[in-house]
Amino acid sequence: MTSLGGDNMCLGVPGQVQALSNPGSGNLAGPLGVAEVDVAGQRRSVSLAYTPEVSVGDWVLISHGFIMDIISEEDAQEILDTISHHQLLRPELLPTGKERLQDVSRRSGTDYKN
Repeated sequence: MTSLGGDNMCLGVPGQVQALSNPGSGNLAGPLGVAEVDVAGQRRSVSLAYTPEVSVGDWVLISHGFIMDIISEEDAQEILDTISHHQLLRPELLPTGKERLQDVSRRSGTDYKN
C-alpha cells in the first residue's frame, strides 16, 4: 500500500475482550470506559463509546480505536482467516500507545499522506 487514499479502505479487525475499565477509572478510561482487547496476540486499549454493553470474553470488531460491533467467535475466526490468507495485517505494524499513522507508515516503508 502506498497511501491511505484512493482505492484503499480501513480494515475492521476482530479481537477478544480481556478486561474492562469502568468509566473514569484508570489512566486510559474515558467517560464511557475502555476495553483491553487481544488483537492478533497483542493487547490493545479500545473505546467502549459505541458498545457499552460489551462483556469480558466477547469477540468484537475494532476500527479506529473503537469497538464497532460484537460478533460471533465463528465470524471472528472467518475474518482472521481471511486477513491471514490475504496478508492484510501485520501485527508488528499496529500503532502502539500514542504512535501516529505517519510513524507506522515510516516504519513499514509505506507512504502515509493526510
